[in-house]
Amino acid sequence: MMYDTIVIGAGIIGASVGYHVARAGGRVAIIDPGMGPVQPTASWASAGGLRAQGRSPAEAAIAHAAQQRWQVLEDELEADMEVRFGGHLHIAENAVQAERIRKRVSEAQDAGIEARLLAEAEIHDIAPGLARAARLACFTPQDGQASPILAARAFLAAAVRLGATLVPQKCASIPVEQGRVSRIVLGDGTSLSARTVVVCTGAWSISMLDALGLRFPLRWRVLQMMTTEAQPGVTLAPTVTGEGRNLSLKQMPDGNYMIGGRWFGNSPDGLLSACPDERHLACQLQTAREVFPAMRHAPVQRTWAGCEAQTIDSLPLIGHSALAGLYLSVGFSNHGFQIAPEIGRLVAQDITDASPDALHPFAPDRFERQVSASRVEAFITETTRLALH
Repeated sequence: MMYDTIVIGAGIIGASVGYHVARAGGRVAIIDPGMGPVQPTASWASAGGLRAQGRSPAEAAIAHAAQQRWQVLEDELEADMEVRFGGHLHIAENAVQAERIRKRVSEAQDAGIEARLLAEAEIHDIAPGLARAARLACFTPQDGQASPILAARAFLAAAVRLGATLVPQKCASIPVEQGRVSRIVLGDGTSLSARTVVVCTGAWSISMLDALGLRFPLRWRVLQMMTTEAQPGVTLAPTVTGEGRNLSLKQMPDGNYMIGGRWFGNSPDGLLSACPDERHLACQLQTAREVFPAMRHAPVQRTWAGCEAQTIDSLPLIGHSALAGLYLSVGFSNHGFQIAPEIGRLVAQDITDASPDALHPFAPDRFERQVSASRVEAFITETTRLALH
């Protein structure tokens, strides 16, 4: 069978792309041996934050549109994804940080995002257990959280209802014939053909693209997470982050606390495997307890880590590659979950119709003009040090 689109990867981005292509009437096959987020992929390891504030200007309009989609997405996909809208609270603890907070509020409002500047009393009304050091905050009440695993599964199930084909196999290779990609080869040797092949394989896309002679300033890293047990009588409605704090803290539906942030884990063999770094776990937990003392006695329940793909400018690679028929949607740099519904819609539009202006800042060829070869090499090499040490 000839497909209109083959999507490689069934994490939150690939699942969203597959769903939106099917919704637009396209014949789509979604290829993934795990058929959804599995260890140690980024979607499996994600904290599930729905944060529209604090985005790059290039992403702000997309984040705003995605914020509106999340309000109704469970109904659209006919699934429970544990979506909750407790807001996002980004705090400052000194005067210098307070100026950054004011700028953050202004930028969010300019992008059409509902954002409020909160003084100390208002901060503690919203999050009573926070440390008194929190002096000023940017609060976006329409932000929240959801389960990345449930969301990816919901997109996949909805895609199937619309006629998509799920193929639980690994993509073994992507042949290039006469300068064009028009098929993939599966692990069992079977070939599937399509007008467009979309790569949505996160950290695994690096080796896949290298095999095609496509090299980008794209690296992978290990990020780690933890949860602690719930504390009786202690609740935290918003997700909490902070200026100068390596922290993302939220309370999950079961009452337990999830602690994230940009804490690096380890790769024992350097081959896209992931485990937490014990030294970083201690710092991670201490940071959360300093910001939210109400959970200072909560014992650690679980720790984990996953592999993330990151670009040199922390913006994803989205668009047609130098090889005709090959489309990229990778490198979301630890902040792809919230925008996934809108990215899927825009990619489907880009493939089947006109090129949306909103995707132009993410064109894969942008680095040919902006980044020197030596800087790219230094960026990629740094990954090994971060991941292994």
